[in-house]
Amino acid sequence: MSFIKTGLVLILLISAFSCKAADMVCTPSTLMVDLGVIQQGVTNDYNAYVEGSLNNFVCNINRSFLVGASLSYNTEILSGLRVGALYPSAYNTQLSTYQINKPTNVCIGLTTFACNFPLSANTVLSFSLKYRVLTNILGTGTFVGKINLYQTPRVLYGQSEQIASFYYTYTIGARPCTVADKNLAINFGDLDNRLADNPNRELAITVNCPARTNVDVQLNAGKPIVNATQGLSQTSLAGLNMQVSRNGYPVVFNQATTQVFQQGINTYRLNFSPRLATSPAPTGSFSADYTLIFDYK
Repeated sequence: MSFIKTGLVLILLISAFSCKAADMVCTPSTLMVDLGVIQQGVTNDYNAYVEGSLNNFVCNINRSFLVGASLSYNTEILSGLRVGALYPSAYNTQLSTYQINKPTNVCIGLTTFACNFPLSANTVLSFSLKYRVLTNILGTGTFVGKINLYQTPRVLYGQSEQIASFYYTYTIGARPCTVADKNLAINFGDLDNRLADNPNRELAITVNCPARTNVDVQLNAGKPIVNATQGLSQTSLAGLNMQVSRNGYPVVFNQATTQVFQQGINTYRLNFSPRLATSPAPTGSFSADYTLIFDYK
């Protein structure tokens, strides 16, 4: 009896690939560009924007470019609602979005005409980006994103490659309401010093809001406070205090409360009532001053 021996033959093909150095590598001066809080613009103004701070880049050129290395970008959303829109620009020109192996009209170099000149190998160049954020949006919130920068040769030799990445963040804040008159005064006229008729005066503050807005409101007394929780502070006349109330309740000094202002005209009312602090009742003129703070959310 004969046997046929079977076996498994493995043929391993091992290929060697050479590691190609990047044609260009750029390092940003900051890895996180914080544009801060940007005020929401008018939604029908399509040219409403703000400009952010510069971000500087130093680039090591590792091979020669016959006619320029063009610049483009793409954006990644990392967190937050997509509010507003951020556009980077270099050499006073807005960058084009990245398309593989497709050159643009903005090139890395010494001047705005860098697309017309070669780049030498083993040299160092620098450029700056600035950012334009459109504000004609309805939403508000904080946005965190990532920008990837690419270079693409202006001639066929070579391919697109990523040369730098960095992050950015900004917050679109609600447009603030406007107050018709920021310097208001009330006059009590002549009063019976016994305050027998419980005199009081109402101050109506007109607030115009572009949209429904949450506002932290805080009242600070300019004269020494007698009782903060009762809204009671001294006046300029010894023996006479002033109490501030709203909707029948004392206003607590130096403490913010949240109010909701509707779109359009709102009226914020405060009531002021003199209170005797000594006996006999004092006579003479008096004054009191306050600062009302609106903090828009």
